[in-house]
Amino acid sequence: MILLGLVISGFGYVCLDRVDEAEGYTSVKETEYDVRIYQADPPLKKLMGDIDGDGLIDMVMKYRGNGIYIKFGRSIEYGRTYNATEDYDFAIIGNGTQIYLRLKYIIDLNNDFYDDLIVNTLYSPDGGTTWDSRLRILYGRDNYPKIIYLEENGNSSHWNVTISGPYDPSGGFADYVEVFDYDNDGLYDIFPSNPGLIVSPDEKGVIYGISGRVLKSKNEVTYGDFDFTIIGKKYDNDVQNLGHGLFSIDFDGDGNEDWVWSDVFLSPPGRTGTGLVRILGTLLEWMVIMAWERAISIMMESMILC
Repeated sequence: MILLGLVISGFGYVCLDRVDEAEGYTSVKETEYDVRIYQADPPLKKLMGDIDGDGLIDMVMKYRGNGIYIKFGRSIEYGRTYNATEDYDFAIIGNGTQIYLRLKYIIDLNNDFYDDLIVNTLYSPDGGTTWDSRLRILYGRDNYPKIIYLEENGNSSHWNVTISGPYDPSGGFADYVEVFDYDNDGLYDIFPSNPGLIVSPDEKGVIYGISGRVLKSKNEVTYGDFDFTIIGKKYDNDVQNLGHGLFSIDFDGDGNEDWVWSDVFLSPPGRTGTGLVRILGTLLEWMVIMAWERAISIMMESMILC
């Protein structure tokens, strides 16, 4: 019985190897891989899912650059070698040299049993001086066109939802994206971050919160629709701060996902070459902490006045 497949990244190619329940997995020679894909990007767990609802995992062969190329699970033949930009079943391709695509997440956002694509489009209208970064959502479905050609700026009638952040000419919005249900309402919420954004002389790095309720009710989501913004303390001018390497995990075991961000090049004040990892609790915990700090501040002010 075949249990699962191992996806292994090599030099310029990705290999898929099956694991048998009886034999288990010990080791495999390079020539024994079941499937090899050339010109492929390194595999990421958050970019694996079933976007056509047939029960098979679809292989994202390329997820960044001028195009996103996907091979459906039902059409993968073992013993074959594929070229990512030629042997695809579905592709999203940019129109022009000043657009860059990054597939950020594959997850069933709208609970319809089809995994959905969350894509970042980065477009420069002036040859690279300024950049416009947006998040796009394409809901999963049974059938896809062979290719979706985007407009020069990344727009397309195929997108189900477009998310625009506050103005930032550097295009840092949605540099990192995390998805989980932070308010436990049964809907996934999206958290794009902009770790390089300098908000003030003492603040750098932002995480935005967009609730599943907003995503469900709007096709065009703008900054005014965001639920909250978390602004980080500035640690360093030269590297990214809050929101870099953003991901989530239930760190304290309370059943709620917590935000985690890290930067190997960032060190706290007074230290060098250490790197930094920060953990933020869920929104409810965050609000309780802020309320408690505010209450202490009010009490201290009252004591001073007395």
